[in-house]
Amino acid sequence: MTEAARGGEILRAAAGGTPPEWALVSGSGLAGLTGAFETRRVLDYADVPGLPGATVFGHPGRLHLATAGGVPIWLCQGRPHFYEHGDMQPIASFVRVLLDAGVSRLLLTNAAGALNPAFRAGDVMVLRDHLFLPGLAGHHPLLGPNDARGERFPAMAGAYDVTLRAALARELGRAGLRVREGVYAMVGGPSYETSAETLLLRRAGADAVGMSTAPEVVVARHAGARVGAVATITNVAGIDETLDGGHAAVVDTASAVAPRLGSALAAVIGRFDPA
Repeated sequence: MTEAARGGEILRAAAGGTPPEWALVSGSGLAGLTGAFETRRVLDYADVPGLPGATVFGHPGRLHLATAGGVPIWLCQGRPHFYEHGDMQPIASFVRVLLDAGVSRLLLTNAAGALNPAFRAGDVMVLRDHLFLPGLAGHHPLLGPNDARGERFPAMAGAYDVTLRAALARELGRAGLRVREGVYAMVGGPSYETSAETLLLRRAGADAVGMSTAPEVVVARHAGARVGAVATITNVAGIDETLDGGHAAVVDTASAVAPRLGSALAAVIGRFDPA
Protein backbone atom coordinates (compact mmCIF):
# COMPACT_ATOMS: atom_id res chain seq x y z
CA MET A 1 0.00 0.00 0.00
CA THR A 2 1.31 3.46 -0.89
CA GLU A 3 1.78 6.27 1.61
CA ALA A 4 -1.07 8.13 -0.10
CA ALA A 5 -3.39 5.13 0.27
CA ARG A 6 -2.50 4.81 3.96
CA GLY A 7 -3.15 8.52 4.46
CA GLY A 8 -6.44 8.25 2.59
CA GLU A 9 -7.55 5.42 4.88
CA ILE A 10 -6.77 7.53 7.95
CA LEU A 11 -8.79 10.45 6.59
CA ARG A 12 -11.74 8.22 5.69
CA ALA A 13 -11.74 6.81 9.22
CA ALA A 14 -11.52 10.29 10.73
CA ALA A 15 -14.43 11.51 8.58
CA GLY A 16 -16.75 8.72 9.70
CA GLY A 17 -19.79 7.73 7.62
CA THR A 18 -19.62 10.10 4.64
CA PRO A 19 -16.13 11.19 3.53
CA PRO A 20 -15.95 14.67 2.00
CA GLU A 21 -16.00 15.00 -1.77
CA TRP A 22 -14.51 18.51 -1.43
CA ALA A 23 -11.05 19.68 -0.39
CA LEU A 24 -9.77 23.25 -0.16
CA VAL A 25 -6.08 24.17 0.03
CA SER A 26 -5.07 27.51 1.53
CA GLY A 27 -2.06 29.38 0.16
CA SER A 28 0.44 31.68 1.88
CA GLY A 29 -1.26 33.86 4.48
CA LEU A 30 -4.69 32.40 3.69
CA ALA A 31 -5.00 29.90 6.55
CA GLY A 32 -7.50 32.27 8.19
CA LEU A 33 -10.12 31.47 5.57
CA THR A 34 -11.02 28.44 7.71
CA GLY A 35 -12.96 30.82 9.97
CA ALA A 36 -15.81 30.76 7.43
CA PHE A 37 -16.30 27.01 7.97
CA GLU A 38 -17.61 24.85 10.81
CA THR A 39 -14.65 22.77 11.99
CA ARG A 40 -15.39 19.34 13.48
CA ARG A 41 -11.88 17.98 13.88
CA VAL A 42 -8.26 19.04 13.28
CA LEU A 43 -5.34 16.79 12.31
CA ASP A 44 -1.67 17.67 11.88
CA TYR A 45 -0.12 16.83 8.53
CA ALA A 46 2.61 14.99 10.42
CA ASP A 47 0.01 12.48 11.64
CA VAL A 48 -1.22 11.57 8.14
CA PRO A 49 1.06 9.42 5.91
CA GLY A 50 1.64 11.03 2.54
CA LEU A 51 1.08 14.62 3.75
CA PRO A 52 4.49 16.32 3.79
CA GLY A 53 5.08 18.61 6.74
CA ALA A 54 4.77 22.35 6.09
CA THR A 55 7.96 24.40 6.56
CA VAL A 56 6.98 27.82 5.19
CA PHE A 57 5.68 30.75 7.27
CA GLY A 58 1.97 31.17 6.54
CA HIS A 59 1.42 27.42 6.03
CA PRO A 60 0.44 25.91 9.44
CA GLY A 61 0.29 22.30 8.22
CA ARG A 62 -3.09 21.40 9.69
CA LEU A 63 -6.05 19.59 8.17
CA HIS A 64 -9.57 20.56 9.24
CA LEU A 65 -12.57 18.28 8.81
CA ALA A 66 -15.26 20.92 8.39
CA THR A 67 -18.59 21.76 6.76
CA ALA A 68 -19.92 24.57 4.56
CA GLY A 69 -23.70 24.82 4.45
CA GLY A 70 -23.85 21.27 5.75
CA VAL A 71 -21.48 20.00 3.03
CA PRO A 72 -18.39 18.20 4.42
CA ILE A 73 -14.95 19.33 3.32
CA TRP A 74 -11.27 18.88 4.09
CA LEU A 75 -9.56 22.23 4.67
CA CYS A 76 -5.81 22.03 4.12
CA GLN A 77 -3.93 24.84 5.88
CA GLY A 78 -0.81 24.94 3.77
CA ARG A 79 0.83 22.87 1.03
CA PRO A 80 4.21 21.44 0.06
CA HIS A 81 6.21 23.40 -2.51
CA PHE A 82 8.68 22.32 -5.16
CA TYR A 83 11.30 24.70 -3.73
CA GLU A 84 11.07 23.01 -0.31
CA HIS A 85 11.69 19.50 -1.59
CA GLY A 86 13.41 19.89 -4.98
CA ASP A 87 10.96 17.22 -6.13
CA MET A 88 7.36 17.17 -7.35
CA GLN A 89 6.55 13.81 -5.74
CA PRO A 90 5.65 15.22 -2.30
CA ILE A 91 3.12 17.45 -4.06
CA ALA A 92 1.69 14.50 -5.98
CA SER A 93 1.43 12.52 -2.74
CA PHE A 94 -0.31 15.43 -1.01
CA VAL A 95 -3.05 15.50 -3.64
CA ARG A 96 -3.35 11.72 -3.86
CA VAL A 97 -3.98 11.41 -0.12
CA LEU A 98 -7.04 13.60 -0.65
CA LEU A 99 -8.09 11.62 -3.73
CA ASP A 100 -7.76 8.33 -1.83
CA ALA A 101 -9.85 9.85 0.96
CA GLY A 102 -12.73 10.29 -1.50
CA VAL A 103 -12.17 13.85 -2.76
CA SER A 104 -13.38 14.53 -6.30
CA ARG A 105 -13.66 18.35 -6.18
CA LEU A 106 -10.57 20.37 -5.36
CA LEU A 107 -10.38 24.13 -4.71
CA LEU A 108 -6.93 25.70 -4.57
CA THR A 109 -5.88 29.13 -3.36
CA ASN A 110 -2.56 30.92 -3.53
CA ALA A 111 -0.85 34.24 -3.05
CA ALA A 112 0.45 35.65 -6.34
CA GLY A 113 2.26 38.61 -7.80
CA ALA A 114 0.53 40.70 -10.44
CA LEU A 115 1.87 40.62 -13.98
CA ASN A 116 -1.18 42.24 -15.57
CA PRO A 117 -0.69 46.02 -15.12
CA ALA A 118 -4.40 46.47 -14.36
CA PHE A 119 -4.22 44.23 -11.27
CA ARG A 120 -3.73 45.62 -7.75
CA ALA A 121 -2.89 44.12 -4.37
CA GLY A 122 -6.08 42.80 -2.77
CA ASP A 123 -7.64 41.69 -6.07
CA VAL A 124 -8.57 38.03 -6.51
CA MET A 125 -8.06 36.19 -9.79
CA VAL A 126 -10.05 33.13 -10.80
CA LEU A 127 -7.65 30.94 -12.75
CA ARG A 128 -8.70 30.30 -16.33
CA ASP A 129 -5.49 28.51 -17.29
CA HIS A 130 -1.86 28.19 -16.27
CA LEU A 131 1.73 28.14 -17.51
CA PHE A 132 3.42 25.31 -15.61
CA LEU A 133 7.03 26.31 -16.25
CA PRO A 134 8.78 23.70 -14.04
CA GLY A 135 6.64 21.00 -15.65
CA LEU A 136 7.58 22.17 -19.12
CA ALA A 137 11.24 22.02 -18.04
CA GLY A 138 10.97 18.39 -16.91
CA HIS A 139 10.02 18.77 -13.24
CA HIS A 140 6.61 17.13 -13.50
CA PRO A 141 4.47 15.36 -10.85
CA LEU A 142 3.44 12.59 -13.27
CA LEU A 143 6.99 11.45 -14.07
CA GLY A 144 7.72 7.77 -13.57
CA PRO A 145 5.31 4.83 -13.82
CA ASN A 146 1.79 5.97 -14.65
CA ASP A 147 -0.54 6.18 -11.66
CA ALA A 148 -3.56 3.91 -12.22
CA ARG A 149 -5.99 6.74 -11.46
CA GLY A 150 -5.63 8.16 -14.99
CA GLU A 151 -4.25 7.96 -18.50
CA ARG A 152 -0.53 8.06 -19.28
CA PHE A 153 -0.94 11.29 -21.29
CA PRO A 154 -3.75 13.28 -19.66
CA ALA A 155 -5.17 16.28 -21.51
CA MET A 156 -4.88 19.58 -19.64
CA ALA A 157 -6.95 21.77 -21.94
CA GLY A 158 -9.88 23.03 -19.91
CA ALA A 159 -8.26 21.92 -16.64
CA TYR A 160 -10.11 24.59 -14.65
CA ASP A 161 -13.78 23.59 -14.46
CA VAL A 162 -16.01 26.15 -16.21
CA THR A 163 -18.92 25.72 -13.79
CA LEU A 164 -16.64 26.15 -10.78
CA ARG A 165 -15.04 29.22 -12.35
CA ALA A 166 -18.41 30.86 -12.78
CA ALA A 167 -19.45 30.00 -9.21
CA LEU A 168 -16.18 31.35 -7.83
CA ALA A 169 -16.47 34.63 -9.73
CA ARG A 170 -20.07 35.10 -8.57
CA GLU A 171 -19.44 34.44 -4.88
CA LEU A 172 -16.17 36.38 -4.74
CA GLY A 173 -17.99 39.38 -6.16
CA ARG A 174 -20.79 38.99 -3.63
CA ALA A 175 -18.15 38.99 -0.88
CA GLY A 176 -17.06 42.47 -1.98
CA LEU A 177 -13.79 41.47 -3.60
CA ARG A 178 -12.56 42.84 -6.91
CA VAL A 179 -12.59 39.80 -9.19
CA ARG A 180 -10.30 39.18 -12.13
CA GLU A 181 -9.90 36.13 -14.36
CA GLY A 182 -6.65 35.15 -15.99
CA VAL A 183 -3.64 32.93 -16.56
CA TYR A 184 -1.35 31.94 -13.69
CA ALA A 185 2.34 31.27 -14.28
CA MET A 186 4.03 28.85 -11.88
CA VAL A 187 7.77 29.33 -11.36
CA GLY A 188 10.00 27.14 -9.23
CA GLY A 189 11.09 29.73 -6.66
CA PRO A 190 12.08 30.45 -4.00
CA SER A 191 13.51 33.72 -5.36
CA TYR A 192 11.06 36.28 -6.64
CA GLU A 193 11.12 37.32 -10.29
CA THR A 194 13.51 39.87 -11.76
CA SER A 195 12.13 42.72 -13.83
CA ALA A 196 13.26 40.91 -17.00
CA GLU A 197 11.58 37.67 -15.91
CA THR A 198 8.40 39.59 -15.13
CA LEU A 199 8.40 41.08 -18.63
CA LEU A 200 8.99 37.63 -20.17
CA LEU A 201 6.05 36.09 -18.29
CA ARG A 202 3.77 38.99 -19.15
CA ARG A 203 4.64 38.67 -22.83
CA ALA A 204 3.97 34.93 -22.60
CA GLY A 205 0.36 35.72 -21.63
CA ALA A 206 0.41 35.34 -17.85
CA ASP A 207 -1.57 37.67 -15.60
CA ALA A 208 -0.12 36.56 -12.24
CA VAL A 209 2.82 34.53 -11.00
CA GLY A 210 3.44 32.26 -8.03
CA MET A 211 5.22 29.11 -6.84
CA SER A 212 2.43 26.54 -6.45
CA THR A 213 -0.95 25.30 -7.68
CA ALA A 214 -0.14 24.04 -11.19
CA PRO A 215 1.26 20.64 -10.10
CA GLU A 216 -1.73 20.05 -7.80
CA VAL A 217 -4.05 20.80 -10.71
CA VAL A 218 -2.20 18.36 -12.97
CA VAL A 219 -2.35 15.52 -10.44
CA ALA A 220 -6.02 16.12 -9.65
CA ARG A 221 -7.05 16.37 -13.29
CA HIS A 222 -5.05 13.24 -14.15
CA ALA A 223 -7.34 11.44 -11.70
CA GLY A 224 -10.51 13.04 -13.10
CA ALA A 225 -11.22 15.44 -10.21
CA ARG A 226 -12.92 18.77 -10.87
CA VAL A 227 -10.67 21.73 -10.09
CA GLY A 228 -11.08 25.43 -9.40
CA ALA A 229 -8.47 27.92 -8.19
CA VAL A 230 -8.22 31.50 -6.92
CA ALA A 231 -5.08 33.63 -6.68
CA THR A 232 -4.99 36.47 -4.16
CA ILE A 233 -2.94 39.28 -5.66
CA THR A 234 -0.58 40.39 -2.90
CA ASN A 235 2.05 42.43 -4.74
CA VAL A 236 3.23 43.62 -8.13
CA ALA A 237 5.84 41.19 -9.50
CA GLY A 238 9.31 42.40 -10.44
CA ILE A 239 9.41 45.64 -8.46
CA ASP A 240 12.59 46.98 -6.87
CA GLU A 241 13.63 44.72 -3.99
CA THR A 242 14.36 47.72 -1.78
CA LEU A 243 10.68 48.65 -1.92
CA ASP A 244 9.40 45.11 -1.44
CA GLY A 245 8.43 43.78 2.00
CA GLY A 246 9.11 40.20 0.87
CA HIS A 247 7.22 37.13 2.04
CA ALA A 248 6.03 38.79 5.27
CA ALA A 249 4.27 41.49 3.24
CA VAL A 250 2.73 38.82 1.00
CA VAL A 251 1.37 37.00 4.05
CA ASP A 252 0.01 40.24 5.56
CA THR A 253 -1.87 41.18 2.39
CA ALA A 254 -3.28 37.67 1.93
CA SER A 255 -4.34 37.52 5.59
CA ALA A 256 -6.40 40.68 5.15
CA VAL A 257 -8.28 39.12 2.23
CA ALA A 258 -8.69 35.68 3.84
CA PRO A 259 -11.99 36.22 5.76
CA ARG A 260 -13.91 37.41 2.68
CA LEU A 261 -12.25 34.80 0.50
CA GLY A 262 -13.26 32.11 2.99
CA SER A 263 -16.87 33.29 3.03
CA ALA A 264 -17.00 33.17 -0.76
CA LEU A 265 -15.48 29.70 -0.96
CA ALA A 266 -17.85 28.39 1.72
CA ALA A 267 -20.75 29.74 -0.33
CA VAL A 268 -19.45 28.04 -3.50
CA ILE A 269 -19.23 24.70 -1.73
CA GLY A 270 -22.54 25.01 0.09
CA ARG A 271 -24.48 26.04 -3.04
CA PHE A 272 -22.62 24.30 -5.85
CA ASP A 273 -24.82 22.73 -8.51
CA PRO A 274 -22.72 20.65 -10.92
CA ALA A 275 -25.48 20.55 -13.53
